[in-house]
Amino acid sequence: MIEITRYESKYETGLKKMMLMEQLNFDDITLCLDHTYVVLEGQEVLGFGYYNIYDDEIYVDHLFIKRNERLNHLGDSLFRAILNSLYLMQVPVVYMRADERYNKFLEHEDLYLNEGRYTIDLTSFFNRKCKSEKASQTPLQ
Repeated sequence: MIEITRYESKYETGLKKMMLMEQLNFDDITLCLDHTYVVLEGQEVLGFGYYNIYDDEIYVDHLFIKRNERLNHLGDSLFRAILNSLYLMQVPVVYMRADERYNKFLEHEDLYLNEGRYTIDLTSFFNRKCKSEKASQTPLQ
């Protein structure tokens, strides 16, 4: 069963193993582990994502799904889980910077670039249908 949950230290070994296999550097995310979420299947880490706070603005800084697990809507689910947790904390707006890794994925989510970033109004975002119902193939799904 697939599960998306907030990072805990018990996931560190699995996360490091997945990142090593995917040639990612664990040290790049050390500072934001309190804001990190992991995608799990049993004890195996399939992906992760995190947000950070900069000058009172919240940015989803990274989303990653293992290459052999993409196109299974895990990226969409991870993105929604992070946004939902922020929504439950009564965060009104979240941002993502323009990045070629995410642009097609975010446009698929009906989010569009404005002044170098994507603005996600969480109330509007959660008042519309989930994109996975009519998903096309995008890199993170």
